[in-house]
Amino acid sequence: KPWQPPNVEVVRLNPESMGEQYGDVRRGVIPEWADVLTLGVDCGKYYGHWCLTAWRKSLNDCGPDEPASCIVDYDVFEVLGQERGVRGTQEERALDSALRAFLGSHVLKKGWPERGKTTFRVPDCVFIDAGFQAKVVRGVCKSLDRKRLFPIFGRGSGQHQAKKYLQPTKRGSIHVYIGDGNHCKWSKQHGQHEFEADVDQWKSWLVRRLAIPCGPGSLGLFSAEKRVHRNFWRHITSEEEFHEFDQAKNKQVTRWERVRKANHFFDATTYSCIAAAYKGVTLLDAESGGKASTKSLLQKLVAASKASFGEQKR
Repeated sequence: KPWQPPNVEVVRLNPESMGEQYGDVRRGVIPEWADVLTLGVDCGKYYGHWCLTAWRKSLNDCGPDEPASCIVDYDVFEVLGQERGVRGTQEERALDSALRAFLGSHVLKKGWPERGKTTFRVPDCVFIDAGFQAKVVRGVCKSLDRKRLFPIFGRGSGQHQAKKYLQPTKRGSIHVYIGDGNHCKWSKQHGQHEFEADVDQWKSWLVRRLAIPCGPGSLGLFSAEKRVHRNFWRHITSEEEFHEFDQAKNKQVTRWERVRKANHFFDATTYSCIAAAYKGVTLLDAESGGKASTKSLLQKLVAASKASFGEQKR
């Protein structure tokens, strides 16, 4: 019988000491170095949450004191708001109307201003959580911009269906794109492309980006008073990461567990990261000149996280 190590908490984040703010990045303004712009949307019954992120094409392509990527804006949009007792078709219509108003009127039509220019820019890719009201999300993506808006189904321990992610092994007419912990498939039934992703893996990726000081591989936030980001950080730190031994796979796997209910910005930001990977954003291993292996990458980033914030114990 193989040895089964105990569950190990890898990263326990403190909202009071998390993340770095970039003084030259203003809220809602796209920095001039941004090669890729992505938006992640987490849908809910009463409110939707979204996160807009600017990326360099390569997260290594910056100086030691320059941002590799930055969250430039995030917010909520009302679905049902304070209205209670709504179910069925009324609930579907409310989400459909809210998504079309936000995406159609703001994201795709208006966009965000670019620093130093008179032009506005719309996201290159938008991933919208389809684990809740998939029919509505599919319809919105298909009718507004099927080449820019995509439904995404997050698979992992903390998701709606708690379904494990299964990565395809071969591209073809159905699985048209296979990335690292995510893939795109053609749904013949719905006539559109849809994404599935291992959100446990990508939440770990996101947290390690946030734990790195400004420089290669980092992800920061727009500059603002600390109180502005307090609620955002509460969402980001609403889950804890564990490694556990999977006997069937005979290896350790990552899972995330909620410690607080409100994790919507965490999900939205994770979707924005997956969208960036789909659009070609890469993180290279400086030593090998190629893509870093998961093991070596995690070892380096955990070390950077501990050096930056100090190892935290229960």
